[in-house]
Order: sequence, then structure tokens, then C-alpha cells
Amino acid sequence: MSENQSPQPEFILKKLWQLHIAEAARTPSLATQILERGQRLAWRFVHFYRRLWKQPRQMRRFIKLKVAGSLAAAALYLALSGAPAYAATIVVDGTTCTLIDAIDAANTDTAVGGCVAGSGADVLQLPAGATFSYAYEDNASAGGNALPVVTSEITIEGNGSTIQQVPPTDGLGDTMRALMVDF
Repeated sequence: MSENQSPQPEFILKKLWQLHIAEAARTPSLATQILERGQRLAWRFVHFYRRLWKQPRQMRRFIKLKVAGSLAAAALYLALSGAPAYAATIVVDGTTCTLIDAIDAANTDTAVGGCVAGSGADVLQLPAGATFSYAYEDNASAGGNALPVVTSEITIEGNGSTIQQVPPTDGLGDTMRALMVDF
């Protein structure tokens, strides 16, 4: 990488993660939680950091100055919040609990949208014979996926459902894959 190129977001997140984990590991109670939760904690950190980064600038500034000192510290606090639990069954209805929200809930072990919090090796139950249509990428940073990247142990019970790409009405959609697993 040349001097003029900025590092990739994943590189920055990894460095932030390493920095805050090293600092947190000096506190015995935090060190125990970090060891117990392992890789899932890292995924939760990334998830919360990205959610915080999407907040308006004023909110990010408030978090940095008044709450946690940095967005990365706030993301680590959020990642450590919530007790580890056993597998959840997340019922996707396509309205209250969307497939995107269900994957996010399973990845982060938190309630997202109308979906219950995931925990452990979650099961996502899709409605029988449903069609899930996507015209736009949920995330471009992972190479263009219709759905969030699966970063935890998830079983999807399809029940004859279909995931498909549809042409966007504004003509701005891209070709994308339906699903990516990085676990």
C-alpha cells in the first residue's frame, strides 16, 4: 500500500479491535468475558461499530465526547453487553421480522427490527413458499450481497422459500450474490 492510499475499513476495524481488547484485557472481569466469548465478541464489536458509524455526526460526536471516549470504546461496551445465551429460533415473517433483520439478530445476539435476539447456533425459519426479493445491496463492503454477511453459526430452514434479485425501479441496482458466509 502506498503512502497516499488509506487503509481498508476492515484493517481499521481490526486495529481498533486489537487496541481496545488489549486495553480491556488489563481488567480481570473484562478479560474473562473476552476469553469466554471469543470470535463472536469480535463480530459483535464490528456490528456495533458500523451501526454507530452510521449515526449522524452530532450523535457520533456526543458518544465520543460524553459517553465512551471513542466510537470503538462504545462499540466494545455494546458488544460486551448482554449475557451469552443458547440458540434461538428466529421466525421470519417478511414484515415485522425481515430476513435481513433476522440475520443481523443472529449475528449480533441482539434484537433487531421485529426479530428476537439471536444466541448461539440460531435457526432462522422462513415462511413456507415465500419469495424474498432484493433489488439493492445490503452491504457493498463485502462485495455486494443482497443479505448481510453471515458471521455466526446459523441454520436457515427455507421451507420452500426463494431468495431472488429483482430489477430496481430506478435502474440503479447492481448484480449481487444472495448470501455470503464468513464464519
